[in-house]
Amino acid sequence: MKYIKLFLVLFFSLYFTTAFGGDKKALNNKYNWTQCSGIPNIRVSGIGKIGNTLIAGAFTSLYLPYAYIAISTDDGVNWTLTDSLYVYNHQPGTTLWFNCWISFLTNGTKIFAGIGDAIKGDIYLSTDNGFSWSHNGITWNENRPFASEDINSFTQIGSNLFAGTNYGVFVSKDNGQSWNSTDTSFSYQVMRIAAIGTNLFAGTTGNGIFRSKDNGVSWDSLDNGLTNTHIYGLTATGTSLYAGGFQFPRDSTGGVFISSDYGENWNIIDTGLTDHKVNLLYTDGSNLYAGTNNSVYVSTNYGQSWINISSGSPFDSNAAIISITVADSSLIVGTNGYGAWRFPLSQLVTGINDRTSQLPSSFSLQQNYPNPFNPTTVICYSLPVSSYVSLNVYDVLGREVGTLVNEEQNAGTHNVTFNAGNLTSGVYYYRLTTGNFVDTKKLMLIK
Repeated sequence: MKYIKLFLVLFFSLYFTTAFGGDKKALNNKYNWTQCSGIPNIRVSGIGKIGNTLIAGAFTSLYLPYAYIAISTDDGVNWTLTDSLYVYNHQPGTTLWFNCWISFLTNGTKIFAGIGDAIKGDIYLSTDNGFSWSHNGITWNENRPFASEDINSFTQIGSNLFAGTNYGVFVSKDNGQSWNSTDTSFSYQVMRIAAIGTNLFAGTTGNGIFRSKDNGVSWDSLDNGLTNTHIYGLTATGTSLYAGGFQFPRDSTGGVFISSDYGENWNIIDTGLTDHKVNLLYTDGSNLYAGTNNSVYVSTNYGQSWINISSGSPFDSNAAIISITVADSSLIVGTNGYGAWRFPLSQLVTGINDRTSQLPSSFSLQQNYPNPFNPTTVICYSLPVSSYVSLNVYDVLGREVGTLVNEEQNAGTHNVTFNAGNLTSGVYYYRLTTGNFVDTKKLMLIK
């Protein structure tokens, strides 16, 4: 088996470097994307990192039944194939082969790779920065139907490691050596998991979002305001939780939702997000990224507005974005069939500021973020044309308690920070008035 894997790595390395070897500039590229050298136009369904090393999981039907691991130590410019992972993804009795997900979890000097969306998944471990992988010694304890080992995502709370699978959530309490179901009655297909403090969240396919406050022993459904139940993206920053809904033809909506009260209530935040088929969400500091079926979007204001930064690239509108990570100075994305691509973070601000061709098409007032809040919150609104704007805050008796904006403003998307340090806890309302457009929304101050 060792020599078979060595042969496959050498053979596929030749395929990586010769068939699709060079670092390619994107033609007619509005934003400066370049294709990662060493990864051909195949499915790159997972990208992780440990220290300064980036790790990509790639899959192609040309060389079944293996997924391939490539690493980069130069900020994603060049990639080298290092190992192959066996994938059991053949439908017995047929000629059908299934694509697979590869997700990563870094824990100290260990990095785990989970195989999902196959017939039967697996979990692998590397202790040498992704150069070699093995699942020897890892036990998966379950009494579930066939394929329950499909691993779609990871997260961590304290020393506990969690895996979202096709049949619920599994936990390891011994640094990844053994994995057990957290709750045998919770058997939904979990595509994404995330954590805020000791709160564990699971995004499912068709059943919405669930929360556990006891490390997965019990779960509560959280769907107030969540108008899409196919949750393919789930991430957290601070105390805010973001969910990405994939809009199927039968769904009324999709896009990105936000909760600032641990999932109890949800609001949609999709200004500028024209593709509502969200495959994943990724946060890095103040930036929030969304990978959709067609494009890469970024928000620099907590999701209140979005910009398509892959516009004009060869993969835009041609391949789904299925993996994202941020390296030292580059954004790296993996696609479904167009390989992996790099975007310099230094150009992110320049690209976003160049919005003249992406002005809002209508007046709109967004839900404040966060909500509930203490004592500051951000209010975002959009103007399709230059307008005189009034933005005021009122208490429940209709008394004005604050004037945030009262001036002429240019067309575009605007953000205002409201500081309620001098107000008491309770419900308030903010109203945007500009020309014939008037809209009012509720906010809640909790001290």
